[in-house]
Amino acid sequence: MARPATAAVRLLTGEREPVRLATTGNIVLSGLKTIDGVLTEVGDRVLVTNQSDQSTNGIYTASEGVWYRAADARTSRTMQKGTTVYVQLGSGNGAKTYQFNTLDPVIGTTSLSITGDADPVLKSDIVDEDDMHSNSDQKVPTQQSVKAYVDNNILLAYGGAKAALAAKAVDMWNGVSTQIECFGDSTMLGVDAGLGGITPQPAPDKLQSVLRDYYFSSAVTVTNRAVSGSRSQQMLEGTDGSGSTFEAKMAVSTAEIVICNHCINDCQNVPPTTPDQYRKNLLAFVNTCIKYGKIPILQTPNPMFAIAALGTPDKANRLKNYVQIMRDVALATDAPLIEVYDMINSWVRTGRYRVSDLVPDGCHPTVITYRAIGLQMATPFLHPHAGLAGPEQFISTIEGAVTIDPANAPLPAPATRTGFQLISDAIDHAKSLKVVVRVDAPGLDICIAYPIWAGGKNGVDVAWDQVSVGGINQLSTAAFGGDFVHDHEVCIARDVPVGLHLLTMASGGGTASLGLSYVRSRRTRTKKAFVGGAQSRDLWRDRALQTITHYGAGPDSAFIEDDLLISPHFAAGGLDITFNSNMAKDTQFILYGVTTVASGGAGPLTARMGVGVGLDASGFVNVYQLTGAATYATTALNAVDFSGVARQWRLILAAGTSNLQVFVSGANLGTVALTGPYLGGFMGARANGAGKTIIVTDLRDIEH
Repeated sequence: MARPATAAVRLLTGEREPVRLATTGNIVLSGLKTIDGVLTEVGDRVLVTNQSDQSTNGIYTASEGVWYRAADARTSRTMQKGTTVYVQLGSGNGAKTYQFNTLDPVIGTTSLSITGDADPVLKSDIVDEDDMHSNSDQKVPTQQSVKAYVDNNILLAYGGAKAALAAKAVDMWNGVSTQIECFGDSTMLGVDAGLGGITPQPAPDKLQSVLRDYYFSSAVTVTNRAVSGSRSQQMLEGTDGSGSTFEAKMAVSTAEIVICNHCINDCQNVPPTTPDQYRKNLLAFVNTCIKYGKIPILQTPNPMFAIAALGTPDKANRLKNYVQIMRDVALATDAPLIEVYDMINSWVRTGRYRVSDLVPDGCHPTVITYRAIGLQMATPFLHPHAGLAGPEQFISTIEGAVTIDPANAPLPAPATRTGFQLISDAIDHAKSLKVVVRVDAPGLDICIAYPIWAGGKNGVDVAWDQVSVGGINQLSTAAFGGDFVHDHEVCIARDVPVGLHLLTMASGGGTASLGLSYVRSRRTRTKKAFVGGAQSRDLWRDRALQTITHYGAGPDSAFIEDDLLISPHFAAGGLDITFNSNMAKDTQFILYGVTTVASGGAGPLTARMGVGVGLDASGFVNVYQLTGAATYATTALNAVDFSGVARQWRLILAAGTSNLQVFVSGANLGTVALTGPYLGGFMGARANGAGKTIIVTDLRDIEH
């Protein structure tokens, strides 16, 4: 599918200048954001196609403030029916051409219909409009004027690298031996300015660890062939000290996949590699890999920052242009691209990471950054499609991002949130479950939900990015009339940075099983900062104080609020909850709410009080722990009727313990050991009888 190229033809045919990205859903037209898997930058042209108010569709220029329509797409004539525009990047919309379908629109008033084709521009149809002599009967000039689309008079039949990589990923899944080689400069080698030497785990080493971990296979080998201080030209010529040209290396290499991260030195050395030569060098890398049957992958570098000893404003700004050249070459050749530059920039822009902690000398990453880059390098293999880009998004156990060892098929669970659960077998051996979690937008917490049942494992270790974050108990001997606890949710990672992540659930030997219902993203709650105070304040930017009202419908009538997920990372995180309530007799505040359903997952979910604090039929304060259907182990904390009077309640679970302290109106009524597996779930209320009412106000989650 070839497109016209020159400005004159573009004017006559109604083509607009290409846009960098096209939206995949309704967006707020202000601020920089991730669109179709790519973080926007100031000045990016963005095609907005999916607005709830379709009169706001069109072509915009991205900015940190309010977005305005692009200069060439502001009038009825410039967005007339038949106008087309090409999209350069994006995991879903990249390489598509979109068309405006509204006749004589009134901009800002008329709904604008914009549709895209399903057939992206073929790379074999692309030539440079400035290289017309290379045209042929099969190729015509395109609207893309990028030097990277040609390499002198040779244009390889591109388009197979991503398909070949997908096939290779299947090989890795099946345990087939796979070799990967990584070329680049000191940032690929692993030079760590903070340590004054090589980091303990350079990015290629982390890549090998992640691939072996996810595929349950030691047959994946990643070799780091980076040379500190080298440039792309030196890699090609063999003048980097490696002893042979890149082509000579590829001619004898047994690697199937080759990754290149040459960029920083190319744009920083004096004199730098010219942009045109840098394009040609990257194309030579891709061409040589293809010539010898290798799958080429390009990797953008980490950003440079204007801090000593290596960073300057000039270097940081110049690197952006060279990174874009690499992206253009990847797009033109259909080579897979590992996006590290935008990932690290997104971390800094959240305000939660200091540059000095990530790239302390302005150029070289630290241990934490190298590990994140290594995880990101696994993206083309494990998760090349878009990831979690906002709150309330789910990864189900039937997606391709989930593996379990020994292998087992997901089980239908119709009443659960995603309809399926993945349960390990019940044979006496070690068990492990892995989920690849790609995060495309900052400000998200990651939660997991799982079943708890008589065949579950007590002592399942949960790891995030190959680091243990705590253990969960999936074993319960409580009888719920044949029901299991399903969709029991806990938070495992807070304020997760953009990039690829790996969730692991593992247990040792034994016949007991582990299981997973889903992975869920939630919006990170952000505290207001009070400078100079003796302690933090429990005021949140994103949520008003909570009120819960529950009217009892009969015995053991429970209500839990999906939005009120209990906050800690398991028991190790601790919690501190405060609220006001004028409790009636036989009503309780639910601290850990659970849902149960029949073992096969059919039938409606039933809300139950896993752990609660409140009043018994006499008005005495008790702690309740679920033992079965409408049965509880109770611990009395006083023998005084507390009903009918407004009181302030405070519940504290110290970090690293399971001992719950109960305070009422400032008085410490006692401490109770929590023995059940329900350290998680949702908050809510219970009224044990029809006509009973409990109202909870000013519910807060305090952090110190």
